[in-house]
Order: sequence, then structure tokens, then C-alpha cells
Amino acid sequence: MASIIEIEDEELMRCAVCRETALHKCSACKEVAYCGKQHQKEHWKLHKPKCKKLPYEIKSSPLLGRYLQATLDLHPGDRIARESPLIVGPKLALAEPICLGCHKPLNPNLADNARCPRCFWPACSARCSGLSDAHTHAPECAILKLGCETLLAYNDYKYEAILPLRCLILQRRSPKKYQELKDMEAHMSKRGPGTEVYEEIDSIVKYLRSNFLEKLPGDVLDDTSAKCLHWICGVIEVNGVDIGRYTQGLYSVICLMEHNCLPNAKYMFEPGTNVANLIASVNISKDTHISTMYTNALWGTQPRREHLAITKYFNCSCERCSDPTELGTYFSAMKCLNEHKDQGDCWILPVNPLDNDSDWTCGSCSARLNARDVHLVTSQLGEQVDKLVQENPNVKSLEEMLTKLEAMFHPHHYHCYAVKHSLIQLYGTQPGYAYTQLSSSLLERKISLCRELIWITNKLDPGHSRLIMYLAVLNYELHSALIETVQRAEKQPTIITQPPAPPKGKKRASKGKIPLDIPKENLESPVIPKDKRVRIIQEAKSLLEKNVDLLEHEPQFSTGYDMAVLAKISLAQVESTLKTYL
Repeated sequence: MASIIEIEDEELMRCAVCRETALHKCSACKEVAYCGKQHQKEHWKLHKPKCKKLPYEIKSSPLLGRYLQATLDLHPGDRIARESPLIVGPKLALAEPICLGCHKPLNPNLADNARCPRCFWPACSARCSGLSDAHTHAPECAILKLGCETLLAYNDYKYEAILPLRCLILQRRSPKKYQELKDMEAHMSKRGPGTEVYEEIDSIVKYLRSNFLEKLPGDVLDDTSAKCLHWICGVIEVNGVDIGRYTQGLYSVICLMEHNCLPNAKYMFEPGTNVANLIASVNISKDTHISTMYTNALWGTQPRREHLAITKYFNCSCERCSDPTELGTYFSAMKCLNEHKDQGDCWILPVNPLDNDSDWTCGSCSARLNARDVHLVTSQLGEQVDKLVQENPNVKSLEEMLTKLEAMFHPHHYHCYAVKHSLIQLYGTQPGYAYTQLSSSLLERKISLCRELIWITNKLDPGHSRLIMYLAVLNYELHSALIETVQRAEKQPTIITQPPAPPKGKKRASKGKIPLDIPKENLESPVIPKDKRVRIIQEAKSLLEKNVDLLEHEPQFSTGYDMAVLAKISLAQVESTLKTYL
């Protein structure tokens, strides 16, 4: 057990003057450190021109607790903070096996994987360097080894227990980091015995204690009680930051961002690392709170606020939540079923969206619904949408569902958005609807749906803080549909737009009739002039360039990383096509 106690902190900084271990950072920029005040004074003349005041400060209030506030005006792309995680591990809800040394995904059939030669947990290779790394698996390995016989017998490897264990080990590995964990919010008063979350977490607690911690000598870790483990899991659930598909980390600065359904900042990871950069996503004025989003941006106001109340224990009253139209998107609006001469404003919206019991009224007539009925209809149809989307849907079933939804909701409603986003990805790929089989009208429909959803996405996430993946899919699908349009136009023969003069003695065909020498199918797919084709290709190129930029910092092994690679390959192809026109 000595190996757990004697590990040094990997993030010790070196004095800018003598390169000895440094404990004192520059209080303004936090970028350099010194072994003592004397060397800080000696170095000031060199450091002063480079020293910049931190763009944020940590404030506190009874309502918000600790939060970040801008100390100067910030612009999109400005870096607010650069931060390494206190600890990283498998996600608390991870169901897939990963290597504990490098966090790469493993074969779901655990028997087919290599093993750590000491604790026998599944690994990518018995020689994985992370397995013996003092900053990754080595500290926990000695503890996990205590339960190897039981786990091998029952194949009972719970990856959701690893990150809490790693946090627990910080008690001895890095007391300073453990203290930073203790400063984080866990909302334990809302997570006590009798609550649903307590029962869920208790299974992790019992797994750790019965298999490993109860077998430890008493002096190895300071506190291995069930109460401590419940608190650690609370810290992870409230403050954890997802890093790709499989892991999450705890960051002492990033965790202080408050919630807003229109966040003004986002964090991105440096390629191949867990180092996070907190970036301004929109203009942020001095003294403005720095915010992120802790719920799903593609939910309507009511489910967003309910989710925040349950998981983050507060009621959101941000600009989007306070606006019945959700920034003009009508993302939660119901359709009024009364007859109206003008359908323009015939949408039913909550009178007070910050009151879950508020009535809903039509903007054009006296129609009124109570909140309970709205919630019932929305929930029931939402369950149908979720089930359909998860069950490998096809174009026909999605179109039928969309017709059903648009009879009850605004076309921009969040349930409609979900169906349309799935539909867009099937037009052009599903058998029977592949691009080689897709009619011109359906191709135009795909393009129209892409443009509609891109507009909604940009309204709800103007700084591209939360909906990057959804926007990237839409950009890519629109690009592919535009390129298909050009390719079809290239195959079309030149269409005579003016019928030829009739032979002498015969009358010209009457207006509106198709001349016999012009195939009808060509009129259905008109020729696109070369200059317009160039503009279409340039738009497709621009969409892919946006994706490369959007996905630049997606971590390896993530879906975003794979999409970034695809965008770069497609961009090269589109650029090659464009050269043939210029």
C-alpha cells in the first residue's frame, strides 16, 4: 500500500529563476511560479511585460455560491482559462469497458481482452504504459488487486466505481487536490437516504466498500466511509466534465461556471490531452457572469427547467426560459386547433413560462389550455418520438410521425426538430431513398429541412457552445445534398427554354404545352447555369470549412473527432471539384 501514499503530484511547477519546486504562482496571471518572494521580486522586470491580469475572478453570493465574473471585455475566441483536470476517469454512468491505463475502448466481451498483470482488470494490452503510470492506474491498482478473485469469478467489473476511487485516493496522493474537491458543490442535502439518486449511488458505494475498501489496512486512506463516497459521487455528478465518449474529469475553475440556457462560454480540449481551454463563445462585457449550460439545449423550456431543478437544484430564469417563444423559435409552441383566417400567430404559448402551472393561451383567439394537459400531450408524443428514433427508424415512419406532430405543434417544436434531424440523415442514404433513387422534390425537401434546422440551431446556440454536433451533422448533410444537386445538373442535357420556330405553315405550340422534342423529365430537373453551380459548390465548401473549425478541438475517440476527419476528407474532394469550374 506504500505506493499509494508516496506518489508525488505531477503538476508541481518550477521556479522561473532557479527551476526548483515552486509553490507560489503569480497572483495576476497564474502562468509562472516561484520558490519564494525573493525570486519573484528578482524576476518581476522580465515578467511584467508578459504578465496579464486574469480575465476572470471568482466571486461568491448566497444565491449562486461561487461563480466566475469577467474582469475585462472578452470577444469570441478569447481564452478565459487553461486548466488541467484534478482527476480523470471513466464516466460515472459508463456501461462500456475501457482500459484503465489509457482509457481506450475494449471488446465488450471482457474475456477477449488483455489484463492488467497485477489487478487483472481488462486492458488494451498487458504492456499498456498507463497501467504502471503513477498518475493513471498505478495508485488504484494496489487497491483493485484486493478484489481480483471475486471479480474474476463473477466477471463483475463496474467502471462507474473507478472515478470515485481515484478521487478517494487523492486524500494521500495529493491533499491539495483533494481540498479542491472539498470546495466543490455536491448538494448533499438533496441526495440523502430515501431519494432516488441515493439508491442509485449506493450500489457504487457498496461495490467499492465490500470488494476493496473494507480489505484495506486502516492507515492507507483517511476516510473510506459510505458517507464520504456518497459525497464524492455527488461532486462528480454536479461538477463532472465529459471528455469524449468514455471519460470525464473534474476541473477546479470550469466547475464554477454558472448555468444559462444561452451560455457565453465553452470549453475545448487540446488535441490528445485532457487540458481544457475555457473560451468566450460570444462577446462578454466586463463584470458579466461567465456561463455554460447544464441541461439539454434541444429540450423545451418546461423539461429544461424540470431537469435543472432535479439535477442541479435550482430554477432557471434566463432570457430563453423567460421568453414564451424561446427567442422566436417557438420551440415549445402548440398549434391552436380553432379555425383562423390567418395562421401566422395561432400558436399556443405559456402565459408565464417561469411558472410550471401557468395556463397556455393562443395569440389570436381565446383558446386556453392548462399546464397539465399541455404536459400530458407533449410527454406522450415525446415518448413516441424517443421510441421511434431509438428503434432504427425509416423515412416512412419518420414522415408519418412528423405529420402527426405538426398537427399538434409548431413546425419548429423540439419534438419536430428531433424527427427532422433523423429524417435529414436518412434522405440520401436509406435504401429506396439513396441519392441515386431520390426524386428532385425529395432532394429539395432535404435541403429545405437542413436550412430550417440550421436556423433554429444557430438561434438557440449562437456561440456554438452546446449544439456543435447537431450543427455539424446539418452542415455535412446540407453540403452532400448541394453537391448532389450539382452532379445531377452536370448530367442534364441543355434544355431549350424557348421552343423552336414551327415549320412554315404550322402554328407554334400554345403557351404552357411541352414541345414534343423536350423530354418531360428534363423539365422536372432543370439545368443549373454554370455560375450558379459554382456558387452552390462554394456554399458546400463553406459548410465543410465551418465543420473543420467547429470540430477542431474534439477529443480523440469521440464522434466529433471522427466527423472532423470526414469533413477534412470531403473538403479536399469539394475543393478538387471546384477547381474544375474555375
